[in-house]
Amino acid sequence: MKPLSARQRLILLAIFVLALILRVLYTLQSQDNPYFLAPTMDAEYHLDWAEAILRGESFVDGAYFRAPVYPWLLAGLLWLFDGDLLLVRLAQDLIGALSVLLLFAVARRAFDTRTGLLAALLGASYWMWIYFDAELLLPVLEIPTSLLAILCGLRLAEQGSARRALELGLACGLAAIVRPNILLLTPLLGLWILLRGRTPWSARLRLTGLAALGLSLPILPITLVNGLEGRDWTLISTQGGVNLWIGNNPESNGQTAVVPGTRADWWGGYHDAIAQAQTLEGRALKGSEVSDHYVRRVRAWWLAEPLAALKLILHKLRLFCAGAELGNNQDEDFFALHFGPVLRWLPLGWWFLLPFGALGLWWSRARWSELFALHSFVIVYSATIVLFFVNARFRVPLFAPLLALSAFALLELLRAIRARELRRIGEGLACLTLVSIPVHWMPDNLRVDDSQGWWMLGIEAARRDEHTEALGLYDRALLENPRLPRAHLDRGLTLDKLGRKDEAQVALRTALELQPREPAMFRELFEFLMREGRLEPARDLAARFLDAHPLEFYAHYDSGRVRFESFQKRRGAGAATPADLPELEAARRDFARALELHPDAPERFRAALGLARVLEALNRREEALFAYRQALDCAVETDVWYLQVLQRALQLCGEIHGSSAREQEWQLRRMRLSDSQRTALEESPR
Repeated sequence: MKPLSARQRLILLAIFVLALILRVLYTLQSQDNPYFLAPTMDAEYHLDWAEAILRGESFVDGAYFRAPVYPWLLAGLLWLFDGDLLLVRLAQDLIGALSVLLLFAVARRAFDTRTGLLAALLGASYWMWIYFDAELLLPVLEIPTSLLAILCGLRLAEQGSARRALELGLACGLAAIVRPNILLLTPLLGLWILLRGRTPWSARLRLTGLAALGLSLPILPITLVNGLEGRDWTLISTQGGVNLWIGNNPESNGQTAVVPGTRADWWGGYHDAIAQAQTLEGRALKGSEVSDHYVRRVRAWWLAEPLAALKLILHKLRLFCAGAELGNNQDEDFFALHFGPVLRWLPLGWWFLLPFGALGLWWSRARWSELFALHSFVIVYSATIVLFFVNARFRVPLFAPLLALSAFALLELLRAIRARELRRIGEGLACLTLVSIPVHWMPDNLRVDDSQGWWMLGIEAARRDEHTEALGLYDRALLENPRLPRAHLDRGLTLDKLGRKDEAQVALRTALELQPREPAMFRELFEFLMREGRLEPARDLAARFLDAHPLEFYAHYDSGRVRFESFQKRRGAGAATPADLPELEAARRDFARALELHPDAPERFRAALGLARVLEALNRREEALFAYRQALDCAVETDVWYLQVLQRALQLCGEIHGSSAREQEWQLRRMRLSDSQRTALEESPR
């Protein structure tokens, strides 16, 4: 390959500077985004993980749930910049600008220098790429590692040497420990190495083996950590099965990243998904076993309802092609353009990228063997998105390879126009038109508006206790989309805090009507009714919740809670009778079942405490004491709760076993307290 001329190097430098300036300018502008310093969902998860790494603490039990490389990078940047998220994001901007140079290298090697420069220019100004470079998410590493793997594949096609094969394997392994579904591409690359060329089979087998060796080198240390420290021998991470079920179940819409029947927040959904799998399997599960459980459920659903599964796959294919940028953690379209005015001047989007990328793929098909790494990445990675579920963030690794193909297609189309090659022009326009149809033809159930963005701004205002401002933002969201369930839910909670009880109840009931299978909708309306002392409607709602979600912790917990509160109310009024015993027994079963569902510690505390109180009411004191001990063994939310439960447990222990047993229990529990709890306990009467 000829070296770059001085003019070409100058143009490339200018493109790099442009890429960096646009990214830095956007990052500086986006400081007004309320989530800039307080990220949410996946970004918050990565930040918490990175901070745990810096503290030398483990983050989750068992094997890695997610690939760890980006949190490692984030931890390094946080250490380097003393936790300054602005500087961290600016450093990621630099990585993004350098990735544009890597795109140039790929497009130049695949086609020519002119194509490389155009591809780099397009990448420098592609607004969604700029947006994601500033986010605390995987794309900042997904793009360069994917490009590196493609570049190594192109180099191997030029020169089938042992060194090139090893480099390709290493690059694919590095990309896989950032985004594990890259592994689905590696068998095809291995087959390509094995079958290409006319060298002896022994030489091709040697190259394939070296590529496999290179692939294993970045992955092996992570596998060893999973097995030796996490006691769970999984290759990279355990998230795959859960994600597969999210995108392939009877309730999936192909884009929402929530396991059916789980809470919508990150950690709530994580623990609920594990609890759901463990309940159905009837035993505690490792992370890899949870993943395997959901893979089996997907397989069973595909076999039981193949037509429904096929219909969902086709729907996800439409979502993948659609020009709308589907938000995952937040509405990228809204937050990027609302808080980054510079991006509004950069019109290049999916509407251009997919049609021209497809045309570039078609026009370069005759060179499929030498461009196999580029072509196979685009096709296989696109298939993995459709296989799982679709959102804007998952499409990001396709940006750079599609930009390389788009630059080639655009230059080839311009050449054909200048040469008046009518057949070539007609072929190009036909391809562009054909692919543009699904880009602009949105599915009927896909709304493209700013309602999600206004709703999220409302959440942030509510977090700051700016409830009047939050209410206005929720109203603005509902003005754009009156059928947005979460906006109705959070509007109801805000109205409740503002003392507008009747309006709050209407909003909460509307949220439940719009999303009748969402646990959060049941929970918030139930809590509202309980706070208002409306036990009968709360009881009816709890019964509906339990019927809809028999494996949901809170369905059983809420049922037991309202039964016991109704009993307490009748007993306080002197109206309790022996006829209440079946009701108490039902409450006991509810709390016991909730305790069996293996939720995280705060939920176990609540269930065990509820069980203990019911058992005391049934005069089953030994069992009640055991339940109090179960509650005390769990992490709790506040010192006050812990101390109240501890004092009651000590009192009951003394009544049953005498003062010496009580003193022994007190000393045992005292050793488990935190410093603040111990101090509070010393100051409280025993």
